[in-house]
Amino acid sequence: MLQKVLGAVVFWVASGFRAAFSLAFFAFLRVGEVVSGEGTRHTIQFGGVRWVELPAEGGGTRPAVLVALESSKTDQLVVLTGLVWIIGDSLVKWAATFALGHYPDLDIGVAAANLVWRGAPGATLLRLPQRLRDMASRHGERRTPTMMVLHLGGNDLGTATLTQMEAALREVVVTVQRLFPGCTPIWSDILPRVRYSRAGSQSRLEACRKNMNRRARGIFVRGGGRILSHPRFSWERLEFFREDGVHLSNLGNKGFLDDIREGLSFFSLCPRGVRYPPF
Repeated sequence: MLQKVLGAVVFWVASGFRAAFSLAFFAFLRVGEVVSGEGTRHTIQFGGVRWVELPAEGGGTRPAVLVALESSKTDQLVVLTGLVWIIGDSLVKWAATFALGHYPDLDIGVAAANLVWRGAPGATLLRLPQRLRDMASRHGERRTPTMMVLHLGGNDLGTATLTQMEAALREVVVTVQRLFPGCTPIWSDILPRVRYSRAGSQSRLEACRKNMNRRARGIFVRGGGRILSHPRFSWERLEFFREDGVHLSNLGNKGFLDDIREGLSFFSLCPRGVRYPPF
């Protein structure tokens, strides 16, 4: 059928139509997800199509095309199983508050998974190991999560050294392995800030943030964890932030939740994948 359709395409528009028909065929896309129309909210955007390298069987990588739909007409939920903890600072708290007004039961579009939100204003990476031990004693083994998203570190910049933060991360990985066997820890990259409340210049603390994220990625991957990056965020993208330059606006919260939802979906569908987005 696909060959007949492609053969009937007029030659001067063949390349565009061949690409559209091939993508729709192999990705099982609806017409409204390929062709934009008035009032359409589910069409693929140019920025949603990327060439990536995915883990291959037997080692190495294989080329692939990653197509991301911001919204699906009928399949609105990512299907996961098990318990997922999302632990962090005030960014996680406000993201959960935003989700409460946009998603039923705070599920952010993730079906069949029990999401537990634990956002605490002022929370730090250095205190995370003890925080995890406290949570383990309260919940017990029967509440062991299958995945644990950890988003902290922004409040440590300017007050703790990178060496102290790195040591805390190593302890976090060991703590998860010991107290939550079978759980996959996911490091959520520290987001940039328009302005840092701690002492130090914007450029210096931004460099520290990037350095810390690089160190955290290595620690988590070596410890069997995963990495969730947020490439859409930049301190220059003022529309993502509130006036304080630290907390996220409604647009920023939506993007943050989209990253979490897409990351959980990716790690569920690609167990060998270690980073989202995978590029």
